[in-house]
Amino acid sequence: MHGQAVAVGMIGTARISQKMNLLANKDFLRLKKLISRAGLPEKIDMVDPMAVIHAIEHDKKNKEGKTNFVLISSPGKGLINQEVAAEMIAASIVEQDE
Repeated sequence: MHGQAVAVGMIGTARISQKMNLLANKDFLRLKKLISRAGLPEKIDMVDPMAVIHAIEHDKKNKEGKTNFVLISSPGKGLINQEVAAEMIAASIVEQDE
């Protein structure tokens, strides 16, 4: 169960990175394909974006009311403490079927 959640989180983070023009579309699609080939889920059905945002807002990594993520600019290259707006998080959850 934890590995499945990590896989979905990786795709969500990659989607946010892509939407913020940090990650190339080809790298996003490659990540999705690798996760799928490993037999891991690419999405979670029927997720309430506001429930996810509420949980993130209460996460220990949330500092001073800012929602920070480790985003990616290319495979193997992380960008630490990147602030992501709640609207961007919600959009990445809603668009998980694309």
